[in-house]
Amino acid sequence: MASSLQLLQFKPSKPSFSFFSRRSAPPICSAAPTPSKSQRSYTITLLPGDGIGPEVISVAKDVLLLAGHLEGIKYEFRERLIGGAALDDTGVPLPDETLSAAKQSDAVLLGAVGGYKWDNNDKHLKPETALLGLRQELKVFANLRPASVFPQLVDASTLKRAIAEGVDLMVVRELTGGIYFGKPRGFDTNEDGEEFGFNTEIYAEHEIDRIAHAAFKIARKRRGKLCSVDKANVLETEKRVHGRRLPIENGRFLKLLKLEIERLSHATKKILLVASILWRRRVSAIAQEYPDVELSHMYVDNAAMQLIRNPKQFDTIVTNNIFGDILSDEASMITGSIGMLPSASLGASGPGLFEPIHGSAPDIAGQDKANPFATVLSAAMLLRYGLDEEKAAQRIENAVLDTLNKGFRTGDIYSTGTKLVTTKGGKLSLVGELRLLPAALCMYFKVSNQPISTSSIAIAAPSSDEDPSQSSSSSFSTSLFNFSSGNPTIEETRGLMHLFPDDVPATLPVGRKPLVCVVGVPNHMTYADFCQFCGSFIQHMLEMRIVRMDGMEDQYSVLIRFDHQDSTDSFFKHYNGRRFSSLEVEVCRVLFTLDVQYTGSIEHAQPSNASSTEQPTCPVCLERLDQDTSGILTTICNHSFHCSCISKWADSSCPNLWICVICGHVGCGRYKGGHAIIHWKETQHCYSLEVETKRVWDYVGDNYVHRLIQSKTDGKLVELNAHCAHADNGCGSCSCEDNAMSEAILNSKVEAIVNEYNELLATQLENQKIYFESLLEEVKEESERKISKAVQKAVNLKQQKIQSKIDRCKKEKKFLDDLNENLVKNEDIWKAKIVEIEERERKATRMMEDRVAELEKQLGDLMVCLEGGKMVEELPVSDDEIKEGTVFQKSKDSSSISASQQQEGEYTHA
Repeated sequence: MASSLQLLQFKPSKPSFSFFSRRSAPPICSAAPTPSKSQRSYTITLLPGDGIGPEVISVAKDVLLLAGHLEGIKYEFRERLIGGAALDDTGVPLPDETLSAAKQSDAVLLGAVGGYKWDNNDKHLKPETALLGLRQELKVFANLRPASVFPQLVDASTLKRAIAEGVDLMVVRELTGGIYFGKPRGFDTNEDGEEFGFNTEIYAEHEIDRIAHAAFKIARKRRGKLCSVDKANVLETEKRVHGRRLPIENGRFLKLLKLEIERLSHATKKILLVASILWRRRVSAIAQEYPDVELSHMYVDNAAMQLIRNPKQFDTIVTNNIFGDILSDEASMITGSIGMLPSASLGASGPGLFEPIHGSAPDIAGQDKANPFATVLSAAMLLRYGLDEEKAAQRIENAVLDTLNKGFRTGDIYSTGTKLVTTKGGKLSLVGELRLLPAALCMYFKVSNQPISTSSIAIAAPSSDEDPSQSSSSSFSTSLFNFSSGNPTIEETRGLMHLFPDDVPATLPVGRKPLVCVVGVPNHMTYADFCQFCGSFIQHMLEMRIVRMDGMEDQYSVLIRFDHQDSTDSFFKHYNGRRFSSLEVEVCRVLFTLDVQYTGSIEHAQPSNASSTEQPTCPVCLERLDQDTSGILTTICNHSFHCSCISKWADSSCPNLWICVICGHVGCGRYKGGHAIIHWKETQHCYSLEVETKRVWDYVGDNYVHRLIQSKTDGKLVELNAHCAHADNGCGSCSCEDNAMSEAILNSKVEAIVNEYNELLATQLENQKIYFESLLEEVKEESERKISKAVQKAVNLKQQKIQSKIDRCKKEKKFLDDLNENLVKNEDIWKAKIVEIEERERKATRMMEDRVAELEKQLGDLMVCLEGGKMVEELPVSDDEIKEGTVFQKSKDSSSISASQQQEGEYTHA
């Protein structure tokens, strides 16, 4: 699978938990462009590994299969050996077959590796080297480790509730660099002959840059806070410099280190031996590209302390390989157990690696005690980040949350008041939640060691003859609703309904049946009115049952089973969201019903033997109740009628009910269920009131007690004509009536109709008033909202313009300030240079003047000498006289001698 590490713009789902919500869920993923969505077939490599790995992988595989089946996804699972299991079978921890299968798959799901059995093996034969090698070969560099406290597990945390509650953080760990992979590494002996071990922390700039970019993008999609963790105060950074002295002068370590530096220097110009300072410098530089993310730095020892002291201060943490390994394991205990946290390892290309962060736990391996939730949540991350199957991932996450909500716990998260389950028990609960069965049912089968039948747990799967392409590709989880029917004082039936949600009304869910539930029918709407509301669809209805939904007052619901799926879909499309009446605000909510389960009934009176042996008949037409001839409607008190008959019935109450005037027991008459007369025989309460006529019957006297009835107008008692006085034989059932009584009854009926009409008119007018006032209020709110939005938009635009002007002015001011500062500095420099030049010129002038004076003096002496020699030659004096002569210097007083005298050569000779 060719995948890419990228930022996906998906909307958050409805989380109950942060890393389930697309806000708690991190947006970085390895999305698969192939296979196409229409194909929806993927290859997954399963690596169970060692210890508890096979147990938790088995649970995750079953959950993946079911979630994929519900979403129309097909898998090809390839199970391969890794770690200790591969060592025992092939002699190497990471066989070539395993590596090849992993590279050719769409995603890899890993259990755990390692165990006591292989602790004494050589380094290259330890199971853990397989995990490091697999990460390196798959080229996954970003490891996402969410750590969020489940609301259901706050008390399982080792921290106080006030500290642990609401923790939601993400550790982004660099995965393929650092001390785990740095070279040289090994053992050596120093100059003193002492053996030492060494590992090298090496990070190149591009390795830090790519994990920093990934972390900033994740933080941007979360709460906008990123904390970079390093150890820059102690671990120094050294750049590659040829010939530089290294810490150890002798031994193989120095030679290996020099060779490795020289080898890497051709590819990367800056190599870290210990990378903390470079890490901090590169992360700070990249932060300039993400101004909307708040960056902070923290030393690793302080971060470890702050995770325990105040973990809610963290949003996203980015750190190197070894620090991320340690901090993510520490963060897992804040959540209550390391067995609850998944992880995803993603790269720039190739399949992603998904695994729980826990180890192989060899001490509980094979004992059915392992917590499978971390592996199951890793499978959810596989669907979301590896295969881009968001809805299937949400199914799994919702199943985990529902299982926790029902109180099922494995041993590591068990607390008083919850239900302890095994690994397999946890799987049954998860599978039950995915298949929309109560988790208690699955646990019942587990505890009682009864086999789980296909029909009892596969109710959510689409039928084989159903074409998913004819429906929406979307599939929804259902909600459970408790319902009851029947007379609570006689016989009450209770049960559970699995209803598809109505948040996408126009979508027909996969796996639907010809069974719907009309929720929230107003009580003032009689059964006959509802039948008329259904119109021509009545002829396609096989059965209708009126039920009470728990928590719904003044409303009832109707379960309807149709003869064909097409009729069901047409009824759903036609009536869902439609008003019951143009004068009412209530709308018809039609929900597809996946299954109805009856949990039991409570009987307070036994039916008569006669009624139990008689064929069921319609009380109106006295015909047999047969679904083949007409639909059957069962009222809320469990009486059944033909739909065509009930549509002609003007009363919504159950006919022929009698109430004991002594204890209030309600039961049917002797010609229906016989409950009232049975009650008299059991209790000797002989007086019973007929609900329909309001007359009291005396079972002892086998006659009505009196003929007084209550007026429908003023509530007064009026006398009802007794035995007919005009009858010849004194019969007590004559049909003739007194004229006065007939008139009173007629007036009573007219007054009742008038009062009912006036009350209805007033009620409807009030409803209309409320309705139109609500419309006006909606229009007003919408107008205010639009005005507010427009004002806000204008303000924001103006604010942006002003801010841009301010920024431009700030830049210009800064430019002018810098220019002025440079000019001031240049002024001082040029002043100093001018002073220096002037001083140098003065010195040069003085030297030149001195030189000129000296040269003039020498020139004068030279001229005197030349002139004197010329005069001597011209004088008529012998050489001997000259030799014996003496030369005197003239005094200044003799300077007045005229030039003519000097030319005559007047000299004094001794």
